Amino acid sequence: MKLSSLSSPIADTGFAAHDRIDPFYDGLWTRGSQGLWTRFSEAKAQQRAGLVRLPKYLDIGKEEAMARVTSTNQWGLKLAFLSTLDAYRTVTAEQMVAITGGTFHLNHSSPFVPGMFASGMVDIGRVSSPLAPGRAGRLGYLYRPCRSSVFDRDFAKHLTYPELVSVTGGQPWTSGGFYDRHNTLSTELMLRLAEYTDIATMLGEKFSTFDMLFGTGVGRAPLKTNRRGDGVIIRPDGTRVVFEVTASMSPGSFEAKVNKWAEFFDAYPYESNGVVVCFVIANPTQEMPSHSKVVRTSLKQALRKASSQNPGSGRVRSRHRMFFTDWQDWFPARGEVSTDFLDMVAYRPSVEVDGPDEECSLLLDDSLDLRNPSFEPLAVVDNAAGLRQTPLWLRAGKQPTQIVDTEVEAAGLADHPALEPDRRRTRFGQTLPPPRLRTITHNLPPRATSSKQWADYRRLIEGEGA
Repeated sequence: MKLSSLSSPIADTGFAAHDRIDPFYDGLWTRGSQGLWTRFSEAKAQQRAGLVRLPKYLDIGKEEAMARVTSTNQWGLKLAFLSTLDAYRTVTAEQMVAITGGTFHLNHSSPFVPGMFASGMVDIGRVSSPLAPGRAGRLGYLYRPCRSSVFDRDFAKHLTYPELVSVTGGQPWTSGGFYDRHNTLSTELMLRLAEYTDIATMLGEKFSTFDMLFGTGVGRAPLKTNRRGDGVIIRPDGTRVVFEVTASMSPGSFEAKVNKWAEFFDAYPYESNGVVVCFVIANPTQEMPSHSKVVRTSLKQALRKASSQNPGSGRVRSRHRMFFTDWQDWFPARGEVSTDFLDMVAYRPSVEVDGPDEECSLLLDDSLDLRNPSFEPLAVVDNAAGLRQTPLWLRAGKQPTQIVDTEVEAAGLADHPALEPDRRRTRFGQTLPPPRLRTITHNLPPRATSSKQWADYRRLIEGEGA
């Protein structure tokens, strides 16, 4: 079926999945897996050498750049822009618009992107020739966080603590992991899951670490490991489905990755975290059918071996928690989608080498239900709504913790000293902390069914800390 035939919360914005550049089918990576990138310091050096000439709107001084970035004009959208890069690493301009709602991310001459670039916080790139005309010239941009200390040194001090948490989730600001093809495919997959399937919420790579999945994220001791997935969706019952997008099979490194998942499944029973993993084969090259078949065979062998060596315990064993599918199984052609995607149908390798693969709906299969969880499986749904990396339509109607209340408690105060209980409600409504001290979703409406309704509320994310 056609993607355009499905209902999307951003259907009439021009940036639903069928409208966006397709990072798998549109030939973005015919010359390699990386985009063409420009960093401000490098661009200035090239300009001094006479190699390039920076456009006037990009050639601005550091002081002016920081003034633009720290201005409260469109403050909420600036923070959403940075949060999206922090969570997903590399995104296309259209993906950025779909997540944040800010259409001026489409080109470098937008109100604040030049400031982000000239301040050294953001790199800008392209997926095709810089001279590409027409639609490609307008929409072919990439963004990623720059490898610099500008965010921590110069920008973070301008944020309230609730704003900082809404951008980074209370984790360190990160750069690195610049794998453009991989990151844009992962982001596109997560966006499509958010648009078209009945999930509770989604989180980007930053929040898919093993520590968040098995350690501090479920109330346990911190885990000292850098392992992570590419993104995670939360089912309405709290089950976590982590996605690993893979384009190639380097035997040693891939087997080590699969083994690490199996080791953690063996060490941490299902009811203590509710985590399963799905490997998605995605290599957008001309040899797609033959390549996918080879990768699928190798992947099944690795999953079968890892789960046999680390069988796990309890009702849901390691082999029940490891799945695979192919991008083309879910999206057989540009603009098309299979019913398998809508139910998130994936496969487990059979126990026997020659046996048929076991089909399972990662969204609906009740064998993955959390029957006696030892953690709060749905707490993440409300709290993810307090992150600006979360698409607007997944934030609505949720109640994340009001961080200002947590700060008051941490200060040893029983209540907010400036808000006496008998003065908190007036004829104008409830008295609240200043907007920039509130968790962002406090101002959002109930879930809207149309993107036109979201447009009416967009002013809330463009300004006062919404």
